[in-house]
Amino acid sequence: MRAAQSVNDHRAKSREGRRHRRIGTTMLVAGVVVLVVALTPTSANAVIPNSNLVPSGPATFNLSCTGNNDPTTDQILAGTVGNPVLLPATITADTIPSPADGEQFSLGFTWHITLPLPLVSLAIAFTQTLVQQNGQLPIHAFGGATGADAVGMPPPTTVDLGTGTAAITYDQGPFTGTFTRSGTGGMVQFTPGVTTTDSVTPAATLHLKCTPMQVTPLTLTDVSVGSPTTAGAAVVRANHWFLRNTNTSGVADVAFTYGNTGDTPIMGDWNGDGEQTPGVVRGITWFLRNSNSTGVADVVLQYGNPGDKVVVGDWNGDGVQSPGVVRGITWFLRNSNSTGVADVSFQYGNPGDTVVVGDWNGYAGASGGKQTPGVIRGIAWFVRNSNSTGVADEVFLYGNIGDTPLSWFHHP
Repeated sequence: MRAAQSVNDHRAKSREGRRHRRIGTTMLVAGVVVLVVALTPTSANAVIPNSNLVPSGPATFNLSCTGNNDPTTDQILAGTVGNPVLLPATITADTIPSPADGEQFSLGFTWHITLPLPLVSLAIAFTQTLVQQNGQLPIHAFGGATGADAVGMPPPTTVDLGTGTAAITYDQGPFTGTFTRSGTGGMVQFTPGVTTTDSVTPAATLHLKCTPMQVTPLTLTDVSVGSPTTAGAAVVRANHWFLRNTNTSGVADVAFTYGNTGDTPIMGDWNGDGEQTPGVVRGITWFLRNSNSTGVADVVLQYGNPGDKVVVGDWNGDGVQSPGVVRGITWFLRNSNSTGVADVSFQYGNPGDTVVVGDWNGYAGASGGKQTPGVIRGIAWFVRNSNSTGVADEVFLYGNIGDTPLSWFHHP
């Protein structure tokens, strides 16, 4: 689906009162100025100024599942895969700006549940797909935060069992919970509660109640990411990079060589440390470096096809920027700096549009916000607030025909 919203369409959301405007692109042709910003809005009372609350690892546990007051389910389990049946599971969370002591905050959680091979083998005898429905997935503030349990209630989820010869992991979420920070900068921890779900096949429905066992809590800690308004301009001349730490006239504060003449230069926060550093794309090979200095790549990966338009963004809000490509009107985004297939793909825009990336409705980059697509057609900007097919959430006019769009982030 294309960005069909007209510049006169009253469905476009009003920009009046918006405190944070982001206009630009992280896809640039060689030699064009790149405007780079590392931005981290944080409460003035945060326990660590200019910090993010960052997951140090997922919650890990086993769900010990029996019949949910259903003797038939218990009988089926006992006669096939065992009662209880153990489902390995993890829970991951978003990165958010660090809340202060006593400050309310919202956090997104995603459950990752594995169906073990014996259960997959049992189900594949009756169906290619298993439907998980009527689920309730609670998570409890265990330390460093208070508040009611966040209970995820996912819609019915169809799980493809593949060949039936391997365990299958499926995701539920993200679900958002609201809590209040407590303590003075210690760890914030969450643990899963007792879950319920129905596993539906044409032969039978298993009504399951699952108790978490061997739980390692989901732990988040405050991680400093530097100044909240650090901004600078950069130019790339052949393979010479010139970076300036302020938006003022002057000579480069940092200069180094990286890549080859003819490479496509990019910048991104490849490791989540809050600093954007260089990368180049040569054909379909990406060479990413984690410091603004001469040297070899820290990460090398292959992604996309020759002729794709290159984009960079934090597509899932984890604080790490990673590759994307646009082919025609199809966007292929990957959530990690590694070779592989797209984690998200969708269609947006028209052939011939200039593609742009930004956090159009919040904070981006190190602050944990998601970056999403936009396109420019003439002087009309069509920006969308999710990485999915659909129409523009906002449309506005800016610039002149022939201008080169740049990316920048502003926090007043």
